[in-house]
Amino acid sequence: MTQTQPSILVIEDNPGHFRILQKSLERQGIHLPLIQMEDGKRGLDFLLRREEFAAEPLPAILLMVLDLNLPRITGAELLKTLSQHAEVNRIPRVIFTTSDEPEDLAECKQYGFLQYFVKPPKYDELAAIINRLLAEKSTTALDTPPQSQG
Repeated sequence: MTQTQPSILVIEDNPGHFRILQKSLERQGIHLPLIQMEDGKRGLDFLLRREEFAAEPLPAILLMVLDLNLPRITGAELLKTLSQHAEVNRIPRVIFTTSDEPEDLAECKQYGFLQYFVKPPKYDELAAIINRLLAEKSTTALDTPPQSQG
């Protein structure tokens, strides 16, 4: 049985921010497939296998990169909903946002994340997180919900 390469799910509505993230990861030597969802509702539908995604199983997701300021459903609302679904709540996530508001950080801490980056982020730190997750991929470390850092 062949193991499929895990993907990074990027829930980001700004195509420019997505391209910068993509190019920065490539420069850091990260060559994993990126799956982009352009708004919070579509991201949630993808993760929970609803609507257009209902017919296919969820692919292996190594990491979710989440913007907070999303149309339709905010990143914080998405985190809250995911916390009620154990099968996807265990996906490690990092927050990429323009918000440095303490209230946003506090709200996200309720639901867990690996790192909270204010744009523009330090891509070498993100690459280190991804490389650590790849190294841990075969362990049970990814089977528990992410804990808040910071």
